[in-house]
Amino acid sequence: MTRRHGQIVRALEDIGHQVVLFPLARADGSAYQRENGGGASPPANRPVKMLSDKNHAALLNVVRERRPSLIILTHPDATDFVPSAVQQGVRSIVATHNLEGSLQMKRGMGRSLINQASVIAAEALYLHKADRVWTVSPYDEHYYRAWYRLRNIRTIYSGMDAQADLASTGVAETVLFVGTFSYRPNIDAARHLVERLMPQVRRQVPYARLILAGSRPTEEVLRWQSESVAVLPDLPDIRTAYEAAAVVAAPIRMGGGSNFKVIEAMAYGKPVVISARAARGLYPLDGEACVGANDEDLIRGIVQLLIRPSEGLALGKKAHDYVSRHYGSQQLRETLQSELAMIQS
Repeated sequence: MTRRHGQIVRALEDIGHQVVLFPLARADGSAYQRENGGGASPPANRPVKMLSDKNHAALLNVVRERRPSLIILTHPDATDFVPSAVQQGVRSIVATHNLEGSLQMKRGMGRSLINQASVIAAEALYLHKADRVWTVSPYDEHYYRAWYRLRNIRTIYSGMDAQADLASTGVAETVLFVGTFSYRPNIDAARHLVERLMPQVRRQVPYARLILAGSRPTEEVLRWQSESVAVLPDLPDIRTAYEAAAVVAAPIRMGGGSNFKVIEAMAYGKPVVISARAARGLYPLDGEACVGANDEDLIRGIVQLLIRPSEGLALGKKAHDYVSRHYGSQQLRETLQSELAMIQS
């Protein structure tokens, strides 16, 4: 279960709904991915029937036993359960997580172009039959509206309450990147910081230091440890990394989703410098982050916030307020209540 899906389930339960989440909430506790030898997609020779008979039967049994008010389908291949949900009289929500990851999944696992086209066509059919489709960002929502001609769709932002304001903390000239380092887009962003951005930053701020904090660092990431780069794997409390940072950078160049770590940094009141690609996973910004369209913009933003701490404090305060307005758990509950009222009407 992703953090976002967990937040949605808890918020729905808080407002009185019994929810079944698939594929990670199975009656027997086993993982959906295990059936295909650890892969997340079904065999390539099944172009339209995306969900296996075994998983379909298991999910149907869960629905019949629990009689939930909602079923939330979080995996692209689970969308073909929607007609069965309709037959059982259960409202169905397709909660997407990462548009680009979903597209890569359709292209991968040895699927032919004809197979991919069949899967996309089948998914479009099922998405139209779902009561609602929830995306993580306006960018993803725009894609689904344009390519699938969906109307039953809305962006549901993650529920992240503003944390203790750490804007006034931080070691001078320290830049932080946070991410799970088993995830390729995070490795790419960290590598870009180490090899391209920070050397340019240090030309203007000679003692600038980079902290890479996150879980499951690869051997490549660990090799970046040096006098100017600190690799902090698997911290017991990520707050300590944020406390040490004067600026948080997220030069994301690939991937998608909600960029949860950017929201987390802003929730702590930290000034953030992010790529335009990272920004498109967020609620529309209005000066609450430094957004760079290219490397030169990112370098300029990092340098300016390092040499002008007062600007960093002001930007961090804006970021903290932004999260309070748009990402709080109460806002998530109210949004979901509004969605369910629309479904029931």
